[in-house]
Amino acid sequence: MNDTLFLQFWHNRHISSSPHFSAESYSKKSADNDSVLCLNNGFSNTYDLCKQHGDFYWIEHGLGNDYLTDVDFEMYKATELPINHGKVYASTWYTSQLYHIWLLAKKYPDIEFTCGGTSTYVPLEEMPSNFKYTNKTVGQFFSDNKKYDWKLDYPVPKDRALHLSYSFNNHCYWKKCIFCNFSDLAHIVKDYPERYEFDGLYPDNPKYLLMYTPSYSPRDLQEFLRYPADKNTYYVFFMRASDETLDVFDEILSKTKIRPENIFPVAGIDATSDRILDIINKGTNINNYIKFVKICQKHNVKALLTTILGWPFITEKDIEDTQRFVDGLPNDYSKINIRLNKLRSLPARETYKYQRGSVLNIGPFSAGFEPYLSEKQLEMNCQIRDILISSGKSVVDSFTMFLEKNIIKAV
Repeated sequence: MNDTLFLQFWHNRHISSSPHFSAESYSKKSADNDSVLCLNNGFSNTYDLCKQHGDFYWIEHGLGNDYLTDVDFEMYKATELPINHGKVYASTWYTSQLYHIWLLAKKYPDIEFTCGGTSTYVPLEEMPSNFKYTNKTVGQFFSDNKKYDWKLDYPVPKDRALHLSYSFNNHCYWKKCIFCNFSDLAHIVKDYPERYEFDGLYPDNPKYLLMYTPSYSPRDLQEFLRYPADKNTYYVFFMRASDETLDVFDEILSKTKIRPENIFPVAGIDATSDRILDIINKGTNINNYIKFVKICQKHNVKALLTTILGWPFITEKDIEDTQRFVDGLPNDYSKINIRLNKLRSLPARETYKYQRGSVLNIGPFSAGFEPYLSEKQLEMNCQIRDILISSGKSVVDSFTMFLEKNIIKAV
C-alpha cells in the first residue's frame, strides 16, 4: 500500500434514526434490515486527483455526529492504520472525527496527518507536531485547479442500503443566519455536470443521496429536473422556505419524473416564531414554512422540518406563534416530520453572546457552547416543545434527550 492515504469514515445507522430512512424501502432489499451503511465520502469530488497522490482508506467512526452521547471513544482508540510512516489526509465532517484523527496522530508519531472539511476547528490545547488542519480545498492544497468527475468505489455488498453524499457547493447562498458557520468554509462550487456521475452507481443498492449544499438556491432547485429518476435512488436536500425558492420548488415537483416517495426536502425552520426568525436573520417567516408543507402535500412528498429549541429569550408571543404555526399545518396530511434540535452555538458564532457557562468539548476540541437557560426560559422552551409534539405530526425530540441527560442545564 502507498505510504500516503486519503482517509474517509463510514458507520452504520439504524433506519429509525433519520426520518428520511424508509423501512418500507430498505427492509425488503437490505442485507442488514435494521441499518443503513453511511459513507462520509468527502474525497469523491477530487477522486482522480487524490489517486495521483495516494490510496483511499476507510475507517469506522461510530454514529458519526457531534452529540456527546454518540462519541465512541473506545472505537477511536482501537483504530489501526496499514502504515506506520508517511502522510494521511482526512476528510473530517464532525468535531468527533477531528478527535479520532488526533488520537491516531498520537498513536502514529511518524505519520503526518492533515485534516480538512466541514468540521469546525477550535483546538483547546497545543496540537501534536504531526497534526495539521487546513481550510483549503483539496485542489487548492495540491495547487491543482482542474475539474474532476465525482467518483466512489467503496466495496458495497449487493443490496446493502447506502447513504452517501454528492457535494456540489458548500457555499450557502443566504449565509446570514447568526448561528451557522458555512460562511467560514473554503468556497467550493462544482459546476453542474453534463451527466450526474452517480447515475448507475450501485444499481442493486437502495441509496440515499445527500445532495449536499447548505441550502438550495432557486437555480439549484431547477437543476433537480436533471437528476436521474432511478427507483433505487432517494434524494435528500436542504432548502430555505422563502419567497425566492417556494414557487420554484412547486414548479419542479410538478415537472420531475422522480417518484414522490424518492424526494426528501429538508427545511430548517430553526424557530417557530416570526420574532425569533428576525433575530437570527433567517430571512423568512412561519407562513412560508406552512406553504412549504402545503406544497409537499400537493405533490405527496414527505415534508421534513428541523427547528431549534433552547433560545434563551422566549416570550409569550413566541409561544403564540408556535401555536399559529401548528394550526396552519394541514390536518389531513401525515407525511410531515418535525425534528426538535437543541441550540448549540458553534465557536465564534454571533450566538455566543447568548451563552453562559461551559463549552462542549470532544477531546482537545470545542464542539460548541452549551446554552444555559433560566428556569423560566427552560419552562417556556418546553411549552413550545409540547405544542409541537401535540400537533399530531411525527416528531423526533432530540431536545428532551439532552434535557434528560442534563446537557442543557437550568440556572
